[in-house]
Amino acid sequence: MAKRGPIFAVIASGLIVAVGFALFPLWLEVKWQFIVASMIAGVGIGIILGAPLNILATEGLTKDKGTALASLSLLRQNGMTLAPTIYAGFLARAFNQMGTLFKEDFPDILQRNLSGVELSAEGQAELGAIGRQMASGGASMTDAEITEVINNIQDPALKTVIEDSVAEVTKMAAQNGFDGMYWTAAVIGLAVVGCALILLPIRKAYHKRQAAMAGATE
Repeated sequence: MAKRGPIFAVIASGLIVAVGFALFPLWLEVKWQFIVASMIAGVGIGIILGAPLNILATEGLTKDKGTALASLSLLRQNGMTLAPTIYAGFLARAFNQMGTLFKEDFPDILQRNLSGVELSAEGQAELGAIGRQMASGGASMTDAEITEVINNIQDPALKTVIEDSVAEVTKMAAQNGFDGMYWTAAVIGLAVVGCALILLPIRKAYHKRQAAMAGATE
């Protein structure tokens, strides 16, 4: 802040936030990667929530600084209230699309997981019935109904395959929701950079006018 000014801090914050949140859908595989990506995104958010915005909001004001800071605080609180609701919408929409995943992706996932698995005659019969049930009724089946279907499977090998396939579909739904959420956060970070770049020449022009007025006064 002292060496480069608030605009530089805001631009750095937006870039760090964008990189941190983009790492979630692009890079994450294990827990330590989640920790690293969270730390990067947290550093970016921490920068912009502090002094830079306060300085920009009150820069050049000789009065009404309290009003400017209060308005900034109100906008910040509105954003922190609305953002979780918007992000929760991504997850809700993703899980609402599980029925489509069961219809379109579950049969292929099931066939892949069945490769190399030997089922008994009873298991083959159960597999046909369950495959049809999942493909046709997956869109309207609740978690309890899916659990009941799995618990009623008699063949142990088939039961394991079905559990793994359902878990994979659930993971796909969750991943779609979280990916949308994290990409949106990354885009917001880039939007912050864009706003700062727009503000940069405006701020420079303002300082030039202030310097000219000070020189004329002298």
